[in-house]
Amino acid sequence: MSSAEALQNLEQVLEQSGIQAGITLLNARVAHRYTCVYQLKGNVLKSLYLCDKLGELTPESLQSVPLEDSFCQFMLRDGIFATFSSSHDERVDDVKAADAFEAYVGVPLLDRFGDLFGTLCHIDRKALDLSAEEFSILEKSARLISRHVERALIAAGAIEPTKVLPAAQV
Repeated sequence: MSSAEALQNLEQVLEQSGIQAGITLLNARVAHRYTCVYQLKGNVLKSLYLCDKLGELTPESLQSVPLEDSFCQFMLRDGIFATFSSSHDERVDDVKAADAFEAYVGVPLLDRFGDLFGTLCHIDRKALDLSAEEFSILEKSARLISRHVERALIAAGAIEPTKVLPAAQV
């Protein structure tokens, strides 16, 4: 399946079956055990959606993660982040997530105003690579998923539907 077909399929699944089904579809494309959507709330990442290939209960270590303990901190700083073997990656030596997870690939989730509100990532306990094509699909999928997650957060009253600009910008 081409990248364009994969993204069309994802959009259709998101529209017809929802975000969890979309995350599950993305997870099926890769070897990584987990595919997650996190919302950044202050200095904590809250798991909104998670697919576990093994279908087990979400580990506590993935439910709510202090930003400084996560790989996502690098994605937030750099725009994208990947480590295919954290035990051999000096960049993450002092990160608690590296004690539990070997592989991480994350991309930002941006709201309709272009502001970052979360991350979309693939995670695994073992070292894994991700092809350039799958990384591209993950990046493009983030744009689709962002719209759906933002709508769900507005519907749940978790975020405001409009952005109020400071008086100096009006």
